[in-house]
Amino acid sequence: MNYFNSAISNPFRSNPFGNMGMGFGGLGGLGGFFPGFGGSLANAWLGHSASTLPSWGGSAVGGWGNMGWGNMGWGGHHHVHHHHGHGGHHGPSGPSGASNSNCRPVHPAPKEGQWNAGKGSYTVGQSGKVDVNVGKADADFNNEIQYRVNGGEWKTIARSKDDGSTSTIHARPGSNVEFRINTPEGNSFQAGTSANVDGIDHAKVSKTDSGFQLGFEDLRGAGGDFNDAILNLSDPDRRRP
Repeated sequence: MNYFNSAISNPFRSNPFGNMGMGFGGLGGLGGFFPGFGGSLANAWLGHSASTLPSWGGSAVGGWGNMGWGNMGWGGHHHVHHHHGHGGHHGPSGPSGASNSNCRPVHPAPKEGQWNAGKGSYTVGQSGKVDVNVGKADADFNNEIQYRVNGGEWKTIARSKDDGSTSTIHARPGSNVEFRINTPEGNSFQAGTSANVDGIDHAKVSKTDSGFQLGFEDLRGAGGDFNDAILNLSDPDRRRP
């Protein structure tokens, strides 16, 4: 009998390497290395749908994917320490498996933290820290200032009128930290054009002696002066001149 032409005797006849997969979605976003074992093979041998089996791969974003590199760099957690009269606050670990490819950690991490214009975010250096100082803003709104690490949960760090307050964000080296403002009108704006509903860049970044200054514009659709919220970002382990 030709087992490769027999639907009855040959469990390999119908796509033996089905859709169950052994992909590592979280290590790179979508998919795995190849479709993997399962699918019709499980149907032929076990007599029921492979979808009832516990999957090591599953759909394009399944399997081990949602563990992934995680929201916090390599699966670790991050927290922020505020320096204005009370102990630091350790935020909870964010959701794992960030799917935004622009938010993947940078490896190897740069020696010092730096602004990544292509991603509209700050890349954490080998110190694993970024100091955030709120500068003096010139705006009517007292905007909420938030950050997130590697595309995870947004967390409030200060308000735009908290000038002089300083905090330290702790994250895995190579992590990408994004910043945004939330206005009392219900708008959220951040660096880059694609991230904003009006398609306009609402943050201006400039290099300073200590690191980078991030200035925000809080009016929708306006060119603005980019001084409605000011953040000074620096790596505490940066090289001194």
